Amino acid sequence: MHNALSSLKINEEANALADVWLALPRRAGSNIPAKADFNPMQLRRYLRASILYQRTKSGDVIIRVVGTRVEQLLGQFLTGKNILTQVPPENARAYELYFKNLSCQPCAGIVERPIHSPGGGSFLVKTAHLPLLDENGQATYFIGIAAASSLPKHFTDYRSAAVRAAHNLDISYVDIGLGVPDNSETTLARGA
Repeated sequence: MHNALSSLKINEEANALADVWLALPRRAGSNIPAKADFNPMQLRRYLRASILYQRTKSGDVIIRVVGTRVEQLLGQFLTGKNILTQVPPENARAYELYFKNLSCQPCAGIVERPIHSPGGGSFLVKTAHLPLLDENGQATYFIGIAAASSLPKHFTDYRSAAVRAAHNLDISYVDIGLGVPDNSETTLARGA
């Protein structure tokens, strides 16, 4: 599993997230650690870039904890909000399917999309997510690390308001020992 998570290691924070997640105990032979065994302080130095989500029975994805660096980048307070109502409307269905896929076919994932910050800058944000089990043994929690960088040249069009965000969303899945969603699920989640 260590090799599989190498694609999640998008920066120093994501390396720490993968290492912490791998070090968590597994109950009853599960491939996935329980949320009860995760303490955010295990990510001490990287809490500012961390996010904890919970997917509810209704399919909402509630942000339970979000680091200050993420909130500053996005220019809004996000704790307690449904991520599906916070992303651009054209991306909401893709995010809904993405978190459903992470939950129903427990795996890790990466979402990459350009954003406009309230300060006027444009950034490429990559977020790596790893599942955690709830008290019923279901993958309904996800810890994530967000990393922002400048936009690569192929995203220069994104600076124009005429470019739709849906065409710039990239979603990928990483097998943690339980498989990944089939190709049609992946295509749907990419918004294709």
